[in-house]
Formats: sequence, C-alpha cells, structure tokens
Amino acid sequence: MSTSSRWYRGPCKVTWGDDDLGDIAKDAPVEVAIEKNFETAMAAATGLTPVRAFENGSGITVTVPMLETDFKSLHAGIPGAAWDGSAKELTVDGKFHDITGHAAELVVTPVDTDHSGKTTTVFKAVCSTFEPGGYTPDGDKIVNAIFTGLFDEANTQLYKLGVDDS
Repeated sequence: MSTSSRWYRGPCKVTWGDDDLGDIAKDAPVEVAIEKNFETAMAAATGLTPVRAFENGSGITVTVPMLETDFKSLHAGIPGAAWDGSAKELTVDGKFHDITGHAAELVVTPVDTDHSGKTTTVFKAVCSTFEPGGYTPDGDKIVNAIFTGLFDEANTQLYKLGVDDS
C-alpha cells in the first residue's frame, strides 16, 4: 500500500548541482510529491484490523515549471541529448542510458519571504522527464521538468523538508 502527498511551494529559486535553473514560472508553482510505501500486519484475534505497520520505502518527485527559454540549461543532465542553440532545439538519441551518474543535489527555495524556511533538498536527484506546462499570462511557454529523488548512499538520506517556525 502507498500514500502520497503533494506540497505546493509557489515561486522558487531552484538549483540542481551547480546549475541555477533560471526563472521559474511565477504563475505555476513548484510541486513536491512524496510517496510512502508501507505494509500492515494483522493478527487472527483482530481480524482485518492492522496491529503493526512497516514502511518499506519512500519516494520524492519535484515538478519544476521552467520557462522554455531556460529549458536549455537542463540539456547537460540528459544523457544522449544535444542542444542546438541557434535552432533552439533539444534532441535526444532515445538509447538506453544509466542516468544515475547525472544525479545532483536539487534545492528548492521559496522566494516568498513568508515561506523562506520551507526549503526542500533532494540530496540526489535526476531529471527523469519533461512535460508541457502551458503558458504564462504573458504568453511564454512553460516546460515542466520532473526530478526524481534517488537514495543517496553517501549520507543515507533521500530528502529534507524545511518547515516554517510560525
């Protein structure tokens, strides 16, 4: 069994490794989705009522709405991708690639000072896919970059969520 929750962070500054991902679309919030996988155990005396619960893994994905003009900043993290700056095209070869080596720390920091303590850090994240994100009120195209957290064996952690003191 699994449960998931979504946290909307609003306009944010997002870095992936040493790369600043540029202007995050201010009209489309950064979304953090957390999934917890767990199993329950029952006893004959309680019927279907659980008596124990076990977490057997968790996951995190972060959806970052990027202006298409900054989309090119991600091409280095996509194996088999080539960016043609003059043609403004990103081409991908479609072959099998182990993208683990492209993982980097993803840090999402709200720009709203009322929520500045809500920084989300995914210690090891890969850019797993992209999807259309619509348009800003000014007509700029939005591309959603989807990042997936990987277990960081170096510090045995997956992510850290900041919370407000208020």
